[in-house]
Amino acid sequence: MGTIIKRSKLSKVNVVGTQQPFFFEYAIVAGGGGGGGGAYNLYPSNPYFIRSSGGGGGAGGVNLSDRCYVNFNCTICISIGGGGAGGSVSANNTDPGSDGSNSCIFSPSMCSVAIGGGGGAGSGYLGAEAAGRPGGSGGGGHKAPGGCGTPGQGNPGGQSCGDNIFNSDSGGGGGGGFSDSGRSTVNICNSFSPSPGDGSSEGFGGNGLQLNWFSSPVFYAGGGGGGRSYYIDRGACGGSGIGGNAGNSSNATGQSGVISTGSGGGGASWIGTVSPGYSGGSGSGGAVIIRYYDIWPCFPTTGSNTFTQANGYKIYTFTGSGSINFSS
Repeated sequence: MGTIIKRSKLSKVNVVGTQQPFFFEYAIVAGGGGGGGGAYNLYPSNPYFIRSSGGGGGAGGVNLSDRCYVNFNCTICISIGGGGAGGSVSANNTDPGSDGSNSCIFSPSMCSVAIGGGGGAGSGYLGAEAAGRPGGSGGGGHKAPGGCGTPGQGNPGGQSCGDNIFNSDSGGGGGGGFSDSGRSTVNICNSFSPSPGDGSSEGFGGNGLQLNWFSSPVFYAGGGGGGRSYYIDRGACGGSGIGGNAGNSSNATGQSGVISTGSGGGGASWIGTVSPGYSGGSGSGGAVIIRYYDIWPCFPTTGSNTFTQANGYKIYTFTGSGSINFSS
């Protein structure tokens, strides 16, 4: 009787009586950036108002791997990046959102990193120009360009500028997401009377990653929405329903990104004559998802994680730092 040769499900090579090579796949999501603050103030010694809103926070970068081969008895350590705080506000000044922190996985033989999302621009001192911060995805700008994204991990934030002759009354650009850039508001720059309710002028957050590893799709890394302009009486929505929405007419504080999705916080909006203004929303912490074919056993883990099986894979989702040991 001849030798039986089996083709491994985990490898393209034939194996004869040898241990099958083991690999896993991963998705690393960094923490999202915070949204910028928004303000309503007066220029010193003259009657003109400053009504300016914050940019949306950029989504955390996403680092995807198809196959990562490892030896057995190898421990993979996992570090989850936190979300950035929303920009604060004080008299005549609003701050940008803080950047999100990096997430990574590492062992003695490998290290892979996702870059934290960039903070959304605040309106600065007396409504000055402020660019969004760079990151995995960039934060939305305020009367200036959005921050740059990291190639392969995210996209730029949207640009915004002043909506009238005094270069005030400005909305915030949307934070970038994994799938596309944050929406810009430049189409209504230097315009005295754009059409009310023109949806194209809102700084929507960029859409995130649709991860189809589970029994139903799960979204990560959506950009935060940019704060309202004078002509659009609402803040913009965050990307993919997980980025933080911008402040609106009933609550001008930016909303936070959905927890453990690595999404940007919404930019704050000015409202009425409330002074000094409102803070941006916080970005949300990231996550690391690891999967491998379900012909292999469960492996010991540490830290905050959940386990599931779907589509022929075992899947671990880490929302806090920890480790997994691929023991033989």
